[in-house]
Amino acid sequence: MKFQTGESLACNFQRRNLCTHIKALKALENFLFVAESNQILLFNWKEKSLLQKEIVFQSNSVHGIRIDVSQNKVLFFGGKSIRIYSINFYSDKWLISITEEFNLDDWIHDIQWIAQEPNVENSFAAISAHNCFTIWNLENGKTDVFQSSENCILYPLKNIY
Repeated sequence: MKFQTGESLACNFQRRNLCTHIKALKALENFLFVAESNQILLFNWKEKSLLQKEIVFQSNSVHGIRIDVSQNKVLFFGGKSIRIYSINFYSDKWLISITEEFNLDDWIHDIQWIAQEPNVENSFAAISAHNCFTIWNLENGKTDVFQSSENCILYPLKNIY
């Protein structure tokens, strides 16, 4: 910075927050999940406080946040990546990773937890860009993949579950 007198002043500015687009929001009681780039910010919106900042993916942005019916787990997805955390309401660390980041072979359009049937508890389904419908079961690690031979568009799962 230069002043009219010719003196120079060194300034060291540091960014306190990541300046990027918010890709997804999800509210749960007093809590607000905010997806910024590859990280999740967890706020208590009643107290107006940041509870936790968590880097979810190495290189993909978080585009979706899905909380299971029991409200004990949260699934984050974006690009080809998925990661699941447990929600810990009575701990200093609110989000605890259950899975490492794992990737599909295709871009994810949408993911939803499957909650209607007791035999699919802890399961979720994903629709990808090239007509692939996949169901994962976290209990037994089983994966069922259904690939369409038609060149149709599989719309988001929000309307299905």
